[in-house]
Amino acid sequence: MSEDSSPVQEKTIRPRRTGSVIKILCPHYVAGAVIGKGGDNIKDIKEKSDAVVIVSQNNVRFPGTNERVISIRGGYEAMKICIAMVQDKIRSDQPPDTVTGPRNENEKR
Repeated sequence: MSEDSSPVQEKTIRPRRTGSVIKILCPHYVAGAVIGKGGDNIKDIKEKSDAVVIVSQNNVRFPGTNERVISIRGGYEAMKICIAMVQDKIRSDQPPDTVTGPRNENEKR
């Protein structure tokens, strides 16, 4: 068998992860607003910001809290846009009636 007739093996190279990472804690009941129905909101955030966004699974919480983790990776501008969009979703969502305690800054006073 000659070298020309041997099958060529291609290496699969994973894209290198670049940029910084920031993690945001999000109340577990608000994660759905960030993700959106069928993932529409998070898809929109990813497309508009060009950042990588990962929301922890529903049963995975930050240790010692009842909050989920949103990981954001990308360049400075991408992260800045993404963080603003995620914060907007978190702020605009209303907690369910079963959540006790202050629901916004005004109720803390």
